[in-house]
Amino acid sequence: MCDKIQLENIGYSVLGPFVVAYCKWLHEQKNILSLSGIAFLSRDGFLIKAIYEILYPEDKNIYYIRVSRKALRLPYVAVCESYEEFLKTLPPFRDYCIKDFINAICDINEIVLPVDIDINYKVSTLELLSDEVFKNVYRYVRNQIIAKADKQCKYLNNYIIQLGIHGRVGLVDHSYKATSQYLLEKIINVSDISFWGLYFYTNDIAEFRIDGNMSSFMNSLVSKRNSVVFEKGILTERLLFETCGTTLAYEENDSGIIVPVLATYLQPDDMEIIKNVQNGARLFAQSYCEHQNSFDTNIAVNKMLRLLRYPSKYQAGVLGILKDDDLRTKASFLAYIDKSENIVEKLK
Repeated sequence: MCDKIQLENIGYSVLGPFVVAYCKWLHEQKNILSLSGIAFLSRDGFLIKAIYEILYPEDKNIYYIRVSRKALRLPYVAVCESYEEFLKTLPPFRDYCIKDFINAICDINEIVLPVDIDINYKVSTLELLSDEVFKNVYRYVRNQIIAKADKQCKYLNNYIIQLGIHGRVGLVDHSYKATSQYLLEKIINVSDISFWGLYFYTNDIAEFRIDGNMSSFMNSLVSKRNSVVFEKGILTERLLFETCGTTLAYEENDSGIIVPVLATYLQPDDMEIIKNVQNGARLFAQSYCEHQNSFDTNIAVNKMLRLLRYPSKYQAGVLGILKDDDLRTKASFLAYIDKSENIVEKLK
């Protein structure tokens, strides 16, 4: 088992300063933009929210929205007739088969397809846009689940209202294409609610999709080349992560309360690693509040960047055994963060 103190030290010396720097920026943006509150999206917003509340316990209207891209795609189908528009919500996999495509929207067992459609039929991401088979499948799926999609759309709107969200709200999500913000803006039809994205970084794809309604923490701090490290930073996601099942859908209980439905969560072997690193990050935030030590945002960001690009042998050894929480990869090791051949070979 990895040494608890050493793991907490990674959180205290690297992750903690980075998240504190980001939270200080969030607080500044909240005031500059006159935001009515800040909403942190699960599950990547878990540690960020916890540290924000350590730094600014007096701040009101701080929310945690249980959401996921999967939980958003089904209600989006209710408002999206266009196959081309729906494709924008899908991750850029190397290729897709019909089965993957349907499961990204709903359970394939809910759908009846014509007998001549092979669920293993596969095309590349680039071919999806023009492929007639996939276009037809989207129409079949939408026609069969539209009632369920409408219900999920209603539940999601009520859930957001139930949380007390109102006004122009800052949205915190570790995202490359601002997909969750894009989907929320399409689905939520409450007149007094709008979203402003508050991201680690920004890019042309995201800005175009959400009409520039976003700010970037790191655009002025690191080069575009270095920001890509964060865009592809699965390690960052895992360290910020709430260790629970992803949100699958929403349901209404007997009291009329909308309740997020979470996937069954089997605690992974590496959960203690994440908890210990996160605990170290919280300790740093508490120490910073108590002592108000001098703080350099550039140093904090560059330390995190260094961890992602050039981890020490120890850092790579303990963090490389974290697993990518991605069903397509069957939770593969994050060994690629390391440059050391002996560690990569050990983890393969």
